[in-house]
Amino acid sequence: MKSHLQLNGVEVEDTHIEVNELLSGRVLVTSINREIALRNTRQMSGALVTSAPIEGIVGGAVPASETPDARPGFYLLLRGHSDMEPSDPKGRETFGRVFTNHLRMAPHLPTCAIFDGVRRGDALFSVNAGETIRLWGDGFETEGRVGDREVYRVPVMLGEFVTEKNFGITTSFDGAFEIFAENPSCALMATQIAAERVVDEVKGAFASNLCGAKVGGVNYKDQSATTTTFLCPTIRDKVSDTRVPEGVGTVIEYLVWGLDIQTVKKGLRISLETITNVPGIVGITVFNQGGLWGQHKIHLRDLLSK
Repeated sequence: MKSHLQLNGVEVEDTHIEVNELLSGRVLVTSINREIALRNTRQMSGALVTSAPIEGIVGGAVPASETPDARPGFYLLLRGHSDMEPSDPKGRETFGRVFTNHLRMAPHLPTCAIFDGVRRGDALFSVNAGETIRLWGDGFETEGRVGDREVYRVPVMLGEFVTEKNFGITTSFDGAFEIFAENPSCALMATQIAAERVVDEVKGAFASNLCGAKVGGVNYKDQSATTTTFLCPTIRDKVSDTRVPEGVGTVIEYLVWGLDIQTVKKGLRISLETITNVPGIVGITVFNQGGLWGQHKIHLRDLLSK
């Protein structure tokens, strides 16, 4: 029988979270105002890594006083696939290519500008994505500077699009746990409140929710990822290894990302405290995959003891 901890009257499984480390870039997206900056960042976030070579996660707001062009912005974390090994030159080259291709959508977005969001000195290598993105200007683009940053200025129908020339590439970490809830409403409310706290209170953290997946498939063995069958409430009576307790109508996965593992731990700690205070939350568990998802570990017991 699995042992459990208690937090705010909610059972938390006494286990660990698998954490993966993937090649990543952090892009600062600025626009004419906060609302448009957020919309543009969301549009650039793109797909999940289970269905695309790169995934995007929207982070916290950056005030105009802290951006290169003195306009409000948001951070966008772009993470590669596990096949793109940070130490492998081929993996780095592949990530650089898909990272650049992903950023090529930016000139479409009204009043958008993109800047490198990785701290100088933290990058493993850099990608000259601007050299490709500038081609949108069809020969009418110009070189310039925004503060101490080298940029390309590209004419667009609304005026001008700006991209920094070089983007630093580093690695980022993630940590996830699953939430047992009475219904979708309380699950979504809990994760939304937690995610908002994390991006507001933990500098450099990203947080969100999703319907999780398992590596591979039981019936469709040629698939790289499929639904987490034993955590699906609607097929609880059809799956012999179900982990969904009676009375649970919803299971949702909650994730925190960061450029270092300490940031992830801080975000997870705040999230657990917040989520377990929301009515309708029944329990917390973790879906580990025997190291297939990640080799780093964060123990829930350690998060609750801080």
